[in-house]
Amino acid sequence: MNIIIYNDEDHTTIQAIETIGLMFKECRVIRVMDHNMFKKRLATCLAGESVIIFFINKEENMRFLESMAKYFVDIKLLIYLTRDNNRLASRAYDLAPRIVISNDSSKELLPAVLERILKQFKQ
Repeated sequence: MNIIIYNDEDHTTIQAIETIGLMFKECRVIRVMDHNMFKKRLATCLAGESVIIFFINKEENMRFLESMAKYFVDIKLLIYLTRDNNRLASRAYDLAPRIVISNDSSKELLPAVLERILKQFKQ
């Protein structure tokens, strides 16, 4: 199972996500910080065996994620909105992710959701 984390800025939640990934020996955590590297990493993912955690820090990130939507059919997509923006949130939900989380949410929510997905995959 590949866990691809996209974030072009630092975020405190990323360390917790990486720790969760290390708890499962069959997981590989890949952190990318630019769109081109994200495309390359996504191309190597097998359908059904990948989790993408995408941090949206600005409008440009949302447009990029929307342009990649056709690749998320069989991939578990988790979206983290770093800015409180209802318009971005509604656009994020249109991508049919497993979850959309914002800064207003509990910091523990995203790692907990990831852990649950990984436990289900392991079974």
